[in-house]
Amino acid sequence: MPSSYQPFAIFATLAFDLVSDYATPYDTARGVYLTAAQTLKEATGPYKAARDAYVAATATYTKSLYE
Repeated sequence: MPSSYQPFAIFATLAFDLVSDYATPYDTARGVYLTAAQTLKEATGPYKAARDAYVAATATYTKSLYE
């Protein structure tokens, strides 16, 4: 074999940077997801309160019909 034979030379051409290829896009996508999750969490509070009030009012109204 020639002295310049490098069996793993192909891997040098396929090299990637873990931070720029994976970590940065992951951090960006995670930030977007966390913002959306927080927005959803904040929006569901008033919805649940209104739903619970509606259910309670409907139950009270229905009960009053049969008394």
